[in-house]
Amino acid sequence: MAQVRVELPYHLCNLARLGDEVVIALDGPVTQRRLLDALEAQYPMLLGTIRDHKTKLRRPYLRFYANKQDLSHESPDAPLPDAVVSGREPFLVIGAMSGGELTPGGACVRGVAGWRVPAFWGAFIGLVLGSAALGLAMAGCAPGEPAVPGALRERLHQEARLTDAELGRVRLEVGRRVGDRPIWLTEGGTSRALDAEERRGVLEVVTLEAGVFDEGVRREGSKTFRVLNGPARSTNAEIEASQRLWLDADTLLPRRYEFAYAFPGVGEDRVYELTVEQ
Repeated sequence: MAQVRVELPYHLCNLARLGDEVVIALDGPVTQRRLLDALEAQYPMLLGTIRDHKTKLRRPYLRFYANKQDLSHESPDAPLPDAVVSGREPFLVIGAMSGGELTPGGACVRGVAGWRVPAFWGAFIGLVLGSAALGLAMAGCAPGEPAVPGALRERLHQEARLTDAELGRVRLEVGRRVGDRPIWLTEGGTSRALDAEERRGVLEVVTLEAGVFDEGVRREGSKTFRVLNGPARSTNAEIEASQRLWLDADTLLPRRYEFAYAFPGVGEDRVYELTVEQ
């Protein structure tokens, strides 16, 4: 009997009240369809969240990964990799963010290393995510929000700029944590949920292929942030624009977005305070 490890996005872990991962026992062929059937049978609250109730097709904002492969478009009846069947590697259900072609986001466990992601992560594939268990009561984290694994959290509080590999790890982790969760902005005392286009813009720094760099640490009162800077779309072909995403150093969730032109008066600069819905 195969013992298949499954990791889910954070919001589905909460829904099913799961810990780091779940192990599904399967007799006979181990396929994507049979694994998800067994998962839904064991955790009925997941019915309709990963696959459509009727068609059993994968939800558009989720992706399937295993053993360094994107299995999202594979036949659901194709055998899963031997490494998954043997339990050496987990089957990953990953949240994809609106805007990016694919942003591996939202899994409960942070101990994934070396699995294949699309080309825009190519420069950062050398990352290895820490395998520390997630703490829910770590100082500085919002209630119910999992803390960043210890070693990475400590690094995010340090003044030194992130290396390319560290930046890649951070961007991947941001995508995993945000997943498809709603993002709210506060501007001028008014709060509302981002629409799809605004969400793509706010999260673009996480998915850009090139030009993103770490500005370093910013501190406001008792809070510590890591600021990522990247190029932005300008309405004037001769004037550059940039965007900054402020990340909570304890949870790696976006807390502020800034858009600015290189010169004043070209267009409207914007600052949004952000909240990621739990």
